[in-house]
Amino acid sequence: MPLTLAEWLQLPTDLAEYRITDPRVIARFEKFFIRGADDECWLWQGGMINGRRSGAYGGFSADRQTQLAHRIAHRIYIGPIPVGLKVCHICDNPRCVNYVKHLFLGTDQENMLDASIKGKLHGGIRTAIFPPGWSE
Repeated sequence: MPLTLAEWLQLPTDLAEYRITDPRVIARFEKFFIRGADDECWLWQGGMINGRRSGAYGGFSADRQTQLAHRIAHRIYIGPIPVGLKVCHICDNPRCVNYVKHLFLGTDQENMLDASIKGKLHGGIRTAIFPPGWSE
């Protein structure tokens, strides 16, 4: 679930990963995916990083280390990633870098809740327990 503006403004100010603004890095990143329609997955065509559970994620070298491509997409096009938050996929496609409609910031708990609601947890609970204020 994407954050509202009010929620965004309440996030911690110390950032785990700052915004990427270097035009050379952005140009290099953009060579590895093709933008489609806003509602489509924009699949990463560059190197891959194997995830423990959910297959291969896109990988991109920035800041002298290989990082997840969807996190880099967020840092370039949306902004910095606050400490403790993940960049999650609405589409559940680990190769997707569609920052317009498919990525959102969330905690581990929100990411697991999203996976549970969608029945994506392997060998785990397939029903969601909703926190107060959330609904099915």
